Amino acid sequence: MTKLPTIITIDMFKNIFFIGNESGTIFDYKNQNMGILFFSLFENENITLGFENISFENFQIKEFRNNNANEIISIHPYITYFHVIFNRCSFKNNYSTAFSLITKNSKSKINIDEPTIKFQDCGFYDNPGDISINFNNTTFVSNSGLIFSHYSNIIFDTCNYS
Repeated sequence: MTKLPTIITIDMFKNIFFIGNESGTIFDYKNQNMGILFFSLFENENITLGFENISFENFQIKEFRNNNANEIISIHPYITYFHVIFNRCSFKNNYSTAFSLITKNSKSKINIDEPTIKFQDCGFYDNPGDISINFNNTTFVSNSGLIFSHYSNIIFDTCNYS
């Protein structure tokens, strides 16, 4: 991963799946911050971003950036319905935020039977960093129990509640 650019920007208009080998594929950042995955989801509804059989290891931010590129995976949806699925993935020895979701769409829908973000058979080991979720310009109407979080940062910026 250390030979990649610092940030890999991917504009998504269709489903994208990163599938590792059956025995597992390791993305070893070697205590660097090269190869940050920055996704923007556009246009089509029901876009899915998937990761399977991948271990994200030894990621470390040397200096904080203000452009929201301080984590291994940063997702910025500009659509209403989307899914992010991690299946049989692991996060090990990462010294920064592992994952962030920054919503900019005030019409995002929540369906408890079909979660927007799903971690299935995943492991988190020795990660002193955290998970960060940012809701920006989002409206919440008649909700209960939307967010349950331990050891993560949730940022609400310019949101409306009723």
